[in-house]
Amino acid sequence: MKKIMILLLSLTFLFVLSANVFANINNVYSEESRISRDGELMPGLIPLPDDYPVPPEIAAKFEHPDGFYINGDGVAARRPYGLSAKIIGRLYTGDIVWTQHETATADGYTWIHVDTDSKSNMGAVPDVWIVQDYLGDRWR
Repeated sequence: MKKIMILLLSLTFLFVLSANVFANINNVYSEESRISRDGELMPGLIPLPDDYPVPPEIAAKFEHPDGFYINGDGVAARRPYGLSAKIIGRLYTGDIVWTQHETATADGYTWIHVDTDSKSNMGAVPDVWIVQDYLGDRWR
């Protein structure tokens, strides 16, 4: 019985140690994708170059839109926000989203309201939400 308890404690220790290493737990922004507590791929957003044109439909909707590349594969775009909300599509590295930084909090996360760019994997899809935890600095 003692050997089993030692084995279980050792496995628990290894699991906790590996979970912390692979989760990349820190609160600083990184362009690397991360996995959330529930297995959701968290985006790292990279600012677009200043000369990237704002699409007319985005310019008509947002007064001062900020554009970002998604840096992660399989990022869930949901409507409305929250982990139980329907996944409308998935965003991948290099996909572009536009936002005015409207946020909401649900399920322990801050969600940001975005429209996807016509050149993204999903095409131009308005009014979807992604987790904001790892947004880069505002650039425009």
